Amino acid sequence: MSKLFVTVLGVNKYSDCIYYQGDKSFRTPFIQEALINLLYQVKDEDKILDIDYKYKLQDFDMKILLTEKALKINYYGENKLKSILEKYNITPELVIIPEGKTSDELWDIFDKVSKTIDETANKLNSDKNTLDVNIDITHSLRNIPMQIVVAMNYLTLFNNINLEGIYYGAFELGEFHIDDNLFTCNKSTLDLLYDNPNTDNNLLNKLKSITCSKDLDIDSKNEILRKCMDYRGCTIKHAPICNLYTYYDLLKWTNAINSFIKCGNTEEINELTRLKKDQAFKSDDKAYIEDMKLVSYVVESLDKFTNCINTCRGMYDTKKAKNPQNSIKSAYNIL
Repeated sequence: MSKLFVTVLGVNKYSDCIYYQGDKSFRTPFIQEALINLLYQVKDEDKILDIDYKYKLQDFDMKILLTEKALKINYYGENKLKSILEKYNITPELVIIPEGKTSDELWDIFDKVSKTIDETANKLNSDKNTLDVNIDITHSLRNIPMQIVVAMNYLTLFNNINLEGIYYGAFELGEFHIDDNLFTCNKSTLDLLYDNPNTDNNLLNKLKSITCSKDLDIDSKNEILRKCMDYRGCTIKHAPICNLYTYYDLLKWTNAINSFIKCGNTEEINELTRLKKDQAFKSDDKAYIEDMKLVSYVVESLDKFTNCINTCRGMYDTKKAKNPQNSIKSAYNIL
């Protein structure tokens, strides 16, 4: 099994942020670093790298889609993405794309997205191997997410490609919190705020005297969070990472249902139901399990009915007539 991480790098200036998914979080200006740690971290906590106490990562390929402008602004330079990835010994493949201002440029982006995934899939040792793909669209142009979904829908028809997730770091939906780094290594930040007429010197003195945000009273916390732009450096955003795979999953179900409506073929619906049923039984959600049992029963009944029609199994007056696999009428009644 091989793994591929495809991400998009933009041109904006990215602020330090604590990205989180469930109970896991990671602090970085670059969503790529957060996702690498959240998605590919080795679960054995004893395996820790010496550099900055970062955990060991699984083996995976990384490809970055970016424009020439993004390359200059956010990839090369001190504390930019290249220097961060070097700490993990990661050398990504850079895929230069146009800005997508014209129809030709949009097609060029689609071709490059398809090619970059297809090339990795073609390197698999055998047809039995699967390429597990995770895609980050946080800093992409608005058209790229749609192009990626269409490309993946196309590529999975011809390759053993499994799309694990489409991730979006929702920075704009994040909430400001008091930054605990302020009390350990950034107290000099407070000195710069004393000259600001919109800050309270007594509050700044209080921040200098405590060792963590828990020592700060509620009123002081609320004042800082209310005027976080004036208390710049005292707060940090906590932003959720959203997995948009649901929409890709919905597209697959739409294709499967379309295949049934137009051709009477239940194979795709059957396969998707089987995968969902397996997921349900691996979870602890009893309601989900019961729902999937019911869905699975209906789909299996539908499959037997359509197979009877497709193969003209019209037995009625024999001992096998009650078997829905042998009788259209029996299969119909059960469905």
